[in-house]
Amino acid sequence: MLAPMAGITNLPFRLICEKLGADLTFCEMVSAAGMAHASAKTHRLVETCDDEKTIGVQLFGHDPKTIAEQACVISEELLSKLSHIDINMGCPARKIIKKGDGSALMKKQGVAANIVASVKESVNCPVTVKFRRGFDLGEESCIEFAKRMEDAGADAVCVHGRFAMQYYKGASCTDAIARVKSAVDIPVIGNGDVFSAKDYANMVSNTNCDAVLVARGASKNPFIFSEIKNYIATGELKSTDTSWRLEIACEHARLIEKLQNENHFVSFLQFRKQAMNYIEGIPGARKARGLICGCSCADDFISVFDSLKVF
Repeated sequence: MLAPMAGITNLPFRLICEKLGADLTFCEMVSAAGMAHASAKTHRLVETCDDEKTIGVQLFGHDPKTIAEQACVISEELLSKLSHIDINMGCPARKIIKKGDGSALMKKQGVAANIVASVKESVNCPVTVKFRRGFDLGEESCIEFAKRMEDAGADAVCVHGRFAMQYYKGASCTDAIARVKSAVDIPVIGNGDVFSAKDYANMVSNTNCDAVLVARGASKNPFIFSEIKNYIATGELKSTDTSWRLEIACEHARLIEKLQNENHFVSFLQFRKQAMNYIEGIPGARKARGLICGCSCADDFISVFDSLKVF
């Protein structure tokens, strides 16, 4: 599963990850308050298209009524395109926590449970919750929290193996995810430090989780999904070859152009960072990165990618 990531999991990136083997993709994390205030920028985050199979939407906020109302709005708009609603109770960003959103809800289990119950009443699709090992360093609360979310009606939980105050330092603890898996009857999704097919295999083996949510590992390397699928099918750990990486990079650029022509709000400026990820480690990449900074249309990007095929 492709995790929601701000500035990354836009429509074209999700379509590419679907093509590369992701079974489920999320749009960028959505503010329930932003949706409620009819923010055009926020609303664009849940935009989809005919080519997209399904989409997961992760909402954040702290008011049960607002989140439930906006979950209903999204459900009615996306209809069968919506795979499920996830409630973010794990984001450690200071600007999120100070408003009582994200991982701050791990310290208010009653409010968190009320949010889940309210959303369950407002939508017909599955409702899941993403949270962390605990809030404060060394104070593991994920087991109690998972049970509380299960009792509130959550259809599944996703656990990141770090404490909120750990941010992304140190290692994600798979043992914590395994303890949650043993404690609840609903499906458990593992998250944290999955950067390769081998990491995926270790996550499943160490936790017995039902699914794996890939975040930063996919932002750098969307081919991780095809590499995981290959590992599941063959047991082989195989990296993606350069020619396929460049071919998909060109397809990504053409896809953005196609979506723009269909009046979707997508940007080539936002694609520059992803373009650099595609070419990382390829001979000639250093010079190409400088050229990418000046690219503004599909033909510009494709010209740079094609220049790397001669190495």
